[in-house]
Amino acid sequence: MGNERGVEKRDAKAIAGFARIAFTSLLILAFVAVALGATGYSVFLSLACLVPLLVGFLLAWFTYLRARSISRESLRLELERDKLRPVEILRGSVILTLDRPRHMRSLQVRVWGGERTKVTVNYGKSRTTYVQEFAWIDRDLDLVPEGLAASAVVQGGGDAPLPPGTYRYRFEASIPDNAVPSWSGYDARVFSFVRARAYFSRGLDATQDKDFIILHPFSDDEKKPNIFGIEKQKLLSGTQEIQVSLDSRSARQGGTISGRVSISLENPKKVRGVQVQLAEREWATAKGHRSTHVQIRSSHSIPVAGGYVGMLPFILPVPEDVRPSVRGSISNLGHLLRVKLDIKLGTDVFAEDTVVILSRAG
Repeated sequence: MGNERGVEKRDAKAIAGFARIAFTSLLILAFVAVALGATGYSVFLSLACLVPLLVGFLLAWFTYLRARSISRESLRLELERDKLRPVEILRGSVILTLDRPRHMRSLQVRVWGGERTKVTVNYGKSRTTYVQEFAWIDRDLDLVPEGLAASAVVQGGGDAPLPPGTYRYRFEASIPDNAVPSWSGYDARVFSFVRARAYFSRGLDATQDKDFIILHPFSDDEKKPNIFGIEKQKLLSGTQEIQVSLDSRSARQGGTISGRVSISLENPKKVRGVQVQLAEREWATAKGHRSTHVQIRSSHSIPVAGGYVGMLPFILPVPEDVRPSVRGSISNLGHLLRVKLDIKLGTDVFAEDTVVILSRAG
């Protein structure tokens, strides 16, 4: 959904689509009529096919003109802020401009926010795509009329047509504390929008959507050390152990991840090097099916000279364009710190654990 779609006439599209189908069908009848006339059939039968064609054309033209006349009415959404954090208040207005008196049955504003996943599963030569949604907010909002809108409600009570003019209605909604920050990936999208729709007694309804972004909640960036690794793995080259100690389990965009790698093995000369990587991992689930995508975003090599065994310090830069970690109900954008011990003529040793990437703005 775009940030601002303008006045969207979905009813007009439906009517126009039906008119196109009818026009195509009647066009086929016209060809049949011409064919019948050419082969010597009665003129009456030819006219019976041509008359519906003319009627269908007039209906399609009337629908087009009607849609253009309605499009002169403007429905606009305005948001005070389009970037919010959980527990903050979304405030905005819906503005309806009429150039002629209209009977409006109702005006509705709805807010929706949540996750949408799409997972494709291959079954041999065929494949099936599963779609799932999880909403953390989905409700209609109360409208507070202002100015001309308030006086029109008092005077007409909704029974009299609204005179030409501009009508403004205010609304607000509290962002839940479980709102998931906005992001988009391979098979998952977390987004939120406000939708306004005006229902008229005659003619076409008017609709507009406007997206807004949920930012990451504030965090204190507290230093929480973490230790992980593999305990004594028996390989052809002997018994060896790798352990990783992090100064903090969290880091900010554009910051660094620092720590130490501890190596203990029977044959240190077989160690050719140590590599530390930051991986971005997305997963999405839809109707019980799950997809995972992993991408390496940063890498740092630690030189090992002469089969050194002991503590190897490292500092791994976090790129500024790495997306912050997000945990949802049916999707997740997480990060892994991977440490690889390169063994000469043997099986490499890996250790990995999750880390949290925080927003630069915090």
